Amino acid sequence: MLLERELCCRDGRDARVHVNVCLHAGQVLVRASEVVGGELMDVAAWAPEIRLPGVTATQAMLAGLELDADPLECAPALRSVVRRAGGARSR
Repeated sequence: MLLERELCCRDGRDARVHVNVCLHAGQVLVRASEVVGGELMDVAAWAPEIRLPGVTATQAMLAGLELDADPLECAPALRSVVRRAGGARSR
């Protein structure tokens, strides 16, 4: 979330450029020490094509984590990750 905030608030940013921060987890195919394929590398399958505010994540990323993540009406496969005050997290 800090990365997203830094990107949005940086000096000299161009309002015509938007960066989506989307988190995903998936299998990868590795040859030696190089990632050469796999689900994670298929960015078109999970990354949003529309401009979204804040940090988003796929269900694969959120599985097993205790984070608040609200569904996005405009991108049903993604969730908006919410940082809760006080450290307690649920859902």
